[in-house]
Amino acid sequence: MKKLFLLIFKLTLFITSVFAMPGFESYLQDNSGEYVYYKDNTFTRESYIGILYYDDATLQLRYAAPKSKKDNLPEKQIALLVSIDPEKEYLDMKGERILTTILPNKEDTDIVNYLHDILYEFHARRSKEEIINQRDYSVSQDYPQFGDNVSITYDATVPLFNIKYISNQKGEKIFELATYGQLTSSEDQSFNKFYGFPEINTTSSASLNLLPQIKRKKNLKSQKFHYEKQTVTLDENWEQKMENFWVLGDDSMVTLSQIPSMTEDRNKNELFLLRKFLQSREYIYVDLLTSEISYNERKYQYKLISRVFQSDSENYVRTVKLLTSLQPKKGFIAENSTAFNYFSISTYQTCYDENPAYFDKIVKNYKSN
Repeated sequence: MKKLFLLIFKLTLFITSVFAMPGFESYLQDNSGEYVYYKDNTFTRESYIGILYYDDATLQLRYAAPKSKKDNLPEKQIALLVSIDPEKEYLDMKGERILTTILPNKEDTDIVNYLHDILYEFHARRSKEEIINQRDYSVSQDYPQFGDNVSITYDATVPLFNIKYISNQKGEKIFELATYGQLTSSEDQSFNKFYGFPEINTTSSASLNLLPQIKRKKNLKSQKFHYEKQTVTLDENWEQKMENFWVLGDDSMVTLSQIPSMTEDRNKNELFLLRKFLQSREYIYVDLLTSEISYNERKYQYKLISRVFQSDSENYVRTVKLLTSLQPKKGFIAENSTAFNYFSISTYQTCYDENPAYFDKIVKNYKSN
């Protein structure tokens, strides 16, 4: 349960120093230490391309491939630290430092050049677009590096270049967002340690000791709990730890809260919150390849379902977050007003998979008044 609590704590909102890429304006400003990883399906092996934003003048590029037992391939990474001129409207690379071992072969040389091309091309193509102030905005372009005619889908919630995925003429995603996050300190090595999302560890240390009890007792007494005009219904298996916090042993936790507005602009506020609630933090990676985001217009409610990988314990946690607007009208909102009611349930994936209907019912019965 301590790790589940830390997961919630590390995914809470925060604001740090903001910077800007040269040549274009971002609707949501980027912060020092923010990074993004893409799954690159153009490689024959599982591969990821990462971009880390230190500040206006410094970026890190990284290629990462996990170990493959099937193909007998070792873990591989190539990382470059590049400096750019923040005063230029175009991307002017002033210097470069290689951070990892580069073998004297064509493969490694090609990857280094590929990382350069990704950076230049992403910047050039993003600079041609207006401010991206929405989710899933697509444009068709000629992009030889990815097979000529492609569709690039932009999303304001994605840091740095706002690119969510690139798809070919068949509609197949050949380059897609895997995760994004922000480093918490100079000691945080989350960017350098990312190698994708492994298979679920079904023999993990996650506790399942309450599952037999859940299955055995069919008529458990339930109680409605209220917090700030929100209602959650939980049975006797749950223990209330705080006014807005309940736990199911070590397996699951429920939290209720209210989220204040971060800006007076409603659209920007909602996009900002979506970015922050899908952000990875310090060795805890949100799998955006499988995440689901939906919006219920009748309830004015966003629903975020994510699979989160805890790399230190190699466990997966399934999170469901509900953000219900308290001021559903469009336009501007009062500064520092409460913008959303917030519900969250986090459950070890192995525990959820044993009894999904039990946990889904808790989400379904949640009410925001």
